Amino acid sequence: MIASSIIARDKDIAFAILYNGLADYDMLDEIFENLSEKVDPIEREEFMKFNPTNFLESFHGRHALILIGDRDEIVKPKIMASFKQKLIDNYINIDNMHFINYDDAAHSIAYKMLDNALNYTNERMKSRWKN
Repeated sequence: MIASSIIARDKDIAFAILYNGLADYDMLDEIFENLSEKVDPIEREEFMKFNPTNFLESFHGRHALILIGDRDEIVKPKIMASFKQKLIDNYINIDNMHFINYDDAAHSIAYKMLDNALNYTNERMKSRWKN
């Protein structure tokens, strides 16, 4: 949840890896509904100031690896799918963003996710050092 806001607001970050993250705060109520908690209206308003979907243009051409557990019952895959669709609908170039779904992962970091994250980090760092 926090990582997507940070990359949205800090253009100096070279790349990001998001694990089972919430990048569309418009769906925040659904998250809390799944946790049987209510969102305080004041807290919700504060969260919404950092909603990555308010800063879609900052994702244009950015590098990110987005790892999603298809069995995640907390941050359901449709939430990241909603974020991806908003990027596409707003003509944001997502060629450098890699969305990977793991059909056997829940709201956790699976070994396959770590392996992909390490490989992605190595490739991104090699790419940066060449330039």
